[in-house]
Amino acid sequence: MEGLWASLSAALGWSYFCAWTVSFYPQIVLNRRRKSVTGMSFDFVVLNITGYSSYALFCYMSLGGPQLVQWNDFSFALHATLVSIFTGLQILHYDRGGQRVHPAVWSLCAILWTVIVVAVISRKTSPLGVVKLIITLVKYVPQAILNYCQQSTVGWSIWSVLLDLTGGTLSFAQLWIDRMMSQWKHGVAPPLNVPKLGIGLLSTGFDLLFILQHYVLYPPPTTAPPIEL
Repeated sequence: MEGLWASLSAALGWSYFCAWTVSFYPQIVLNRRRKSVTGMSFDFVVLNITGYSSYALFCYMSLGGPQLVQWNDFSFALHATLVSIFTGLQILHYDRGGQRVHPAVWSLCAILWTVIVVAVISRKTSPLGVVKLIITLVKYVPQAILNYCQQSTVGWSIWSVLLDLTGGTLSFAQLWIDRMMSQWKHGVAPPLNVPKLGIGLLSTGFDLLFILQHYVLYPPPTTAPPIEL
């Protein structure tokens, strides 16, 4: 029975890895097709680079520890960091329409990168997890505000949102199974992977908000001009 639950956990882990991994690409493809990054919050991208860098370091330093961090967690975090950097390069390359990164975001990232460097030097993982949670708490806000100001979600890929929601749901399921199996085996509940849990909860909440904005508050026009490839 334990082997069955372990197999299910592994399947859920790599399934959420696939969903969250693929979720980055619709936005990249949309930017490429439009030859523009307008409608996508640059603050979101810069915060993503900082947050996933911190999370990748957290996962790498926590492998084999008591916090239920697995290889699929580290693989996802590393991939997310690289893809976020690539999206940032798209901002430099495509039409920006006058959008820019808010100075407050640059200041916040400078502070958080200082925390990241100190945490790595002192080999402490908890500050890295806290940095990622802070980023997740604030990074979606600029995009939600941008959608509201434009009364539109054009330029923001809804497929990325739907895949992110799918990955968050699968991540919750894996974390619950891992915790349940560890409690069966050792008799006590292990420490929660707090960054993973927090990321899933916060991401799910904002995903639902973006779905509401896209399909209810600011639905896309029924017809749109073709986009040249």
